Amino acid sequence: MFLENGPKVPLSDEAARILTGALQRSQHIGSWRQSEQITDGNGNAVATRYAFSVPDRVQYETSSGGEAVIVGTTRYTREGGDWRMDRLPAPIPVRGPYVEYLRGAEQPVFGRRDLCGGEPCRVVFWQIPPAQARFAAWIGLRSLVIYRLLMVAPQHYMTATAFDFNVAVSIVPPK
Repeated sequence: MFLENGPKVPLSDEAARILTGALQRSQHIGSWRQSEQITDGNGNAVATRYAFSVPDRVQYETSSGGEAVIVGTTRYTREGGDWRMDRLPAPIPVRGPYVEYLRGAEQPVFGRRDLCGGEPCRVVFWQIPPAQARFAAWIGLRSLVIYRLLMVAPQHYMTATAFDFNVAVSIVPPK
């Protein structure tokens, strides 16, 4: 399924159940931190550190020096200078780690076993058509938390690591 001309890996009902459980678990996480790296495959890359708090708070800083704080419909941004404020047409919905990547998952299969966050975990692969995005996630078998996510899409590649689940995160407008 994931490697061109590679051996076929059987679809797994158990992998589908773990993905469904991970989606349900993610929807009950109220805050978390995340580090993410995105590249276009042509040498352009950016790393971003995030903090999220349900229902509509996001804070991030990029490796290129950009920063933002979003609270409801108010967005504050800066690129090395003073903060600027603007309004969004609607709040950015924060629904839990990786929720958007779990909805519509198809063809789940198991990868290797690993240890994540002090618990056994399993790598699960899936795809989301028609966007042709393919994913691999390290999912805790006890907690059903997604610790790490990889994505391959036609125009970019992403690696992300989530941590500090349900730890108090303070996201407030800058002064």
